[in-house]
Amino acid sequence: MERNRQSARECRARKKLRYDYLEELVVNREQAVQKLLEELRTYEEWCRQLDQGLVPQGLRQQQLQSNSPVGQQGILLLPPLTDNSAFAHGLVNGHGG
Repeated sequence: MERNRQSARECRARKKLRYDYLEELVVNREQAVQKLLEELRTYEEWCRQLDQGLVPQGLRQQQLQSNSPVGQQGILLLPPLTDNSAFAHGLVNGHGG
């Protein structure tokens, strides 16, 4: 009977460890999802600004930091948009953006 009690204690301890691990995993995944949602909102805003013919400041800074082609004034050189639509140029996939 003592062996059964010991086995039950060990089983509860393993179960607790498993739940603790899963809870930590959920927290980490939720944080990752929040970060990706923030990134998505940034890109959606950039697309709106690009549709208006503006170069978003964050995009400009990102391009400057990555040594991308920039003009003499530090302005990102983009090809001209004929109909001024990021959607038509594949910058937005058409799903909520």
